[in-house]
Amino acid sequence: MPQTKAAAGYRIFLSLREFCRKLFTDNFDGLFILATLIAMGVILHLLEHKLSYLSFFYLPVLLAGYYKSTRSAVVGALFAISWVTFFVVLDPDSFSQEMDAVRLYFHILVWGAFLLMTGTIVGTLSEQMRTRHQRICDTLDDLNQLKDFIIEKNRFLEFKNRRLEETREHLQSVVNSAVDP
Repeated sequence: MPQTKAAAGYRIFLSLREFCRKLFTDNFDGLFILATLIAMGVILHLLEHKLSYLSFFYLPVLLAGYYKSTRSAVVGALFAISWVTFFVVLDPDSFSQEMDAVRLYFHILVWGAFLLMTGTIVGTLSEQMRTRHQRICDTLDDLNQLKDFIIEKNRFLEFKNRRLEETREHLQSVVNSAVDP
């Protein structure tokens, strides 16, 4: 009885996990925007040294590139860059940590370029990995079909071999009976 409850609980856990994964992947763009807005609000209103926390935006861009596509990663990176640039233009003094305006904008430019490159690279690598995985799965299916074909032919040959052996034994007995008298 406890095993069935445990098995039922495990099945519920797997179903819930699959539901959450599907919900996350189907609504990733909206969740990415929401996470970016919340993070930007926290960074801009609660924390000092805002430039130090810009690396946070690599995480959602990496996730978008890995779980969705290169396009989603680049769109997410552009969205993050546009939000940061908007707030930098709105209040550049809150971002400049002993930096003049030119260095601040150069810092944001370099950060944005690396964010875009990261999203593009991870998205491209993820798509290549998915393509290779699909190719491997197709090859494995072909190999399984060939294995089934070989097993079937092996059974057929074994059957023919047994029939041949029976025929040989029958002929042997006929020859022996003809030679005996």
